This record gives sequence, structure tokens and C-alpha cells, in this order.
Amino acid sequence: MQELLGGQAMFQRLGLRFDAQVGENVRVIFTQIDPSAPGREFVVGVSVNAADEFELRECSPPIAVMASLLDDVNATSDFSRFVQRCRGEFKAMCAPAGASSS
Repeated sequence: MQELLGGQAMFQRLGLRFDAQVGENVRVIFTQIDPSAPGREFVVGVSVNAADEFELRECSPPIAVMASLLDDVNATSDFSRFVQRCRGEFKAMCAPAGASSS
């Protein structure tokens, strides 16, 4: 239990929180993305449908390439990669013009 709580605290310091919803729904909430507003929340909500595929429920702000991200997670089932790629897209939205994001 201590390891689990420690992991949760680490994710929160890094600006990542998971919010389980009713049924097969989960919201991924990112902070520490926008340098001018570190507490600003960026949210992706997904669910798993009857065909065991991820479906988008919410995305704020919208990610232009979300369809591609969903195709990839449904092809690979690599949810960790999906979360990382969403974070990268959100960071890119906040990067100053001409700056590269990581």
C-alpha cells in the first residue's frame, strides 16, 4: 500500500491524475503543462466500448490528432503510450512559437 500511495504522490507532483468514473470510463487530468499557468488542467476522458475499444468522451482543450491517437491505442492497447502522447500534444499547444516540446 505504501508503494501505491508513493506512486500516486509522484504522479501528482508530475501533474498526472487518473479519475475513475462509473463503468469503463476514466479521465486523465494533466497539470504542469502550461508554463504560464502550471495548475491549468488538461483533460482526456475515455471509455471502453462493447468491442473493447477506447472511445473519446472528452478532451479539453481539443487535440487535433486525437483520431490518430485513438487508432494507435486501439491497435496496440498501449494506454501508457496514449497518455504520454496526449501529454506531448498538450505541451506542444503551450510551447512558444518556434520552441520544441518534450
